[in-house]
Amino acid sequence: MAQSYHKDQTISALIGKFKERISEEVTYVDLSEIDSDLDEMWCFHPATGTQADAIIKKVSDGNYFAAQVEAIFQRCYDQNGKKRFRPADKEGLLKLDPEFVASISERIGAFDDLAPDVDELGNSSSGTPKQKPSSSSVKD
Repeated sequence: MAQSYHKDQTISALIGKFKERISEEVTYVDLSEIDSDLDEMWCFHPATGTQADAIIKKVSDGNYFAAQVEAIFQRCYDQNGKKRFRPADKEGLLKLDPEFVASISERIGAFDDLAPDVDELGNSSSGTPKQKPSSSSVKD
């Protein structure tokens, strides 16, 4: 019998299919290919809806680098299937070399599965936040 993820059978089946897909669609990044001093393999699964929302939020706020870091933070697992990073690690990830982060981001297709299209939300790598309409600009 299939594992139950939710009391609604249809939702449970759909969750099961998604879990199956993310366990099969793993992108491996051998850090020694980026830096010969690093001997570690990072595994990246597709983003869940909640993870995608966190990444898209950073892009829509104009924080493209932070969005790349968020993608790495959210989607990275060790070879045993456990999340690689803890919340306390996020500050350290934000201090990494932007070229390193961009390289990992590109390798894992950090924004490939996200909808709406990330390019429509932010200003790519400019880091310039989009102007938000002011609620106080009411005409008399």
